[in-house]
Amino acid sequence: MDGRWVVRGFSGWFYGWIYACFFTITLRVLQGAVGCFSGLFLLVFVYIQVAAISISIPGKARKKMVAVLLPVYISCNPFFMVDPVLMSDEVLLSVCVRYGEETRKWRNKFLGMLPEVNRRRLYEREGCSSVVEFAKKVGGVSEEQVRTVIRVKEAFAETPRLQELLTSGTVSVNKLARVISVVTPENEAFLVNQVQMLSQGSLEVLVRDIKHDKVSLRTQNAALLNIPETMQVSITVDQDVAEKLEELRKKGIDVNQELRDFLEQRKQEIEQEKDQIAHELATQDKPQTRYIPARTKKVIQKEHGNICSRTGCNKPAVDIHHQKRWGVDPTNDPHYLSPLCEEHHEIAHTMDVKYQEKKRRR
Repeated sequence: MDGRWVVRGFSGWFYGWIYACFFTITLRVLQGAVGCFSGLFLLVFVYIQVAAISISIPGKARKKMVAVLLPVYISCNPFFMVDPVLMSDEVLLSVCVRYGEETRKWRNKFLGMLPEVNRRRLYEREGCSSVVEFAKKVGGVSEEQVRTVIRVKEAFAETPRLQELLTSGTVSVNKLARVISVVTPENEAFLVNQVQMLSQGSLEVLVRDIKHDKVSLRTQNAALLNIPETMQVSITVDQDVAEKLEELRKKGIDVNQELRDFLEQRKQEIEQEKDQIAHELATQDKPQTRYIPARTKKVIQKEHGNICSRTGCNKPAVDIHHQKRWGVDPTNDPHYLSPLCEEHHEIAHTMDVKYQEKKRRR
């Protein structure tokens, strides 16, 4: 990046902001005389001011920079109090989104401080009998929210990094509360990353997966001591299929073995088809694209059906996930494709370091 335009851009921003404050005060004084037109004049002035600053910026970044600087001017200038009715759609939306983001951020910080305020009994200085009354009076926070944040703080007593996310307001209390039931000092580092990357819905799915894996491990360990020979399952089949199975049973044919052989044959057929597709993709002349061929989609559906391939998940699959990052290994090899629901697809991408960096920059 050319250092000259950085200096010019900074000086332009600084002096432009000073000029904006000066002329804004003047226009506000004139507002009583010219009414709402002063607000229109003010908008025109700010547009001109931002455009003047953008001259110092290279052409490709100029349009984007104007869109960024304009809401910053409006939100940072203490004298700039234009009626929202007079703002354009773009300006009003930008300012509203910015204020909304700031509101969430400061609310999280306020909630994160409440456990310490409660410990020191600082609420008494505000004439409150409890931290619940203090939070409602000062921040408009409900009793349930206060109880939750205190419970989360206590649950993270042995996990300081998660505790830091709470007290700093980096992550909302509602998201942190989701991981209380599975957090341990051993998985703290993993959860610190996940609560920052995942949406609340995907985080709930992740917690359910962790619980499911623990139950599965206990079940497997118990099975090693007492392995059942049979298991009853409830499954609905067509009448003709039921009659044929019953006929085989009456003939003394082992129905379980027949079904076992059928499932094994089906598995081998799918693997052979996947091997053939992978070979054709690897030997073709033209490079592969992100578009997954219909034949590949068909064999993936044949293997997994229309349900998420994650064990224990029964949600509909909405995306076919490339297990190998496309930028490193651009291939549609069906061995490395898996259908996932929306939440498990998001969880899968959080394992990608590049994806994590991109998510944090948003």
